[in-house]
Amino acid sequence: MTRRTPSQLYCENLIDQFDEMLEESQRRPLVMSIVLHSFILGQPHRLRQFRHVIEHILRHRDHVWLARGGEICRFIESLPDGVVPGSPGYVDRG
Repeated sequence: MTRRTPSQLYCENLIDQFDEMLEESQRRPLVMSIVLHSFILGQPHRLRQFRHVIEHILRHRDHVWLARGGEICRFIESLPDGVVPGSPGYVDRG
């Protein structure tokens, strides 16, 4: 996506990605990040479409964890050894 990407297309892609990942998350945990760079959303005319994305995601709030990076990091750090790849005691079962 670039700053020349129409806001409607960018937001439709976000909603499609969210819906697809929500379905896939029934089988495994996933993380979806949303880029809020000013080149993408820094223009007032782009905010109306982006509000639709947020409203769509919030309709599924009972099924997702909305978190900032620091919250995710603290959660991962709180997990026991062996749960997170690379941590002591982790065994790759793949």
